[in-house]
Amino acid sequence: MMNMKHWIWFLTLIPMMNKSEHYQKYSDYTAAQAANTGMGWMFFLDTMAHNSKCTTQELLLIHFQRPEARNCKTYQEWINSGRRV
Repeated sequence: MMNMKHWIWFLTLIPMMNKSEHYQKYSDYTAAQAANTGMGWMFFLDTMAHNSKCTTQELLLIHFQRPEARNCKTYQEWINSGRRV
């Protein structure tokens, strides 16, 4: 059975990524895939056209997770537009 001292030592062996590093990894991967081929770039531009209010990193993450997503908004923006989420 591991006590707290052993558990902390064990966690130091595993390199942990924080959220921003995790998101940066996926956005870098998506950017490389989109720029790799002309068709990939066209699909990314399609995602970009349908989600024009998002930042570049948000667009890359949207394209990575669900390229067919349209009209992405924050929770509060959906509430303000009269929609139930």
